[in-house]
Amino acid sequence: MPQLYDRPDVWLLEFANLITLHILKVMNNNHIIMISCFLPLMFLLSACPSGPDFPTGSFLSEDGYYQFMLFSNGSWTFSEEGYMVAKGNYSIHANEFTFETDSYCGTGATYTWTFRDDILLLKGKGKDMCHSRFDSINLIPYHKEQ
Repeated sequence: MPQLYDRPDVWLLEFANLITLHILKVMNNNHIIMISCFLPLMFLLSACPSGPDFPTGSFLSEDGYYQFMLFSNGSWTFSEEGYMVAKGNYSIHANEFTFETDSYCGTGATYTWTFRDDILLLKGKGKDMCHSRFDSINLIPYHKEQ
């Protein structure tokens, strides 16, 4: 499960809060000036885009042969022609999707992910020792089912 501080927007806001508190302690006499200067900065930082959230749900390959189910609790299943062949847990860190556990392959692997126009695309990062997993997901567009 990704930690809260893995998201850049969270640690950036926390950093701004810590700086503000430190400056307020150092310059005790100028509270109103400091608050009026740093409060807008904190709002601006909190409005910074954090990047897209990782999509969950059911995804099908273009030919419908493969189905990838990604659940918000960090678990996944993979089916071929309607039969589940693998399941496990995953984690997300920024644009990296990591298979933490895999009932079929027995090993983990990390992929980068993109999600645009309801299409999830995973690209191998480094070497995936499980060739069948690599062959069935690497650079294969998966369309999100509605």
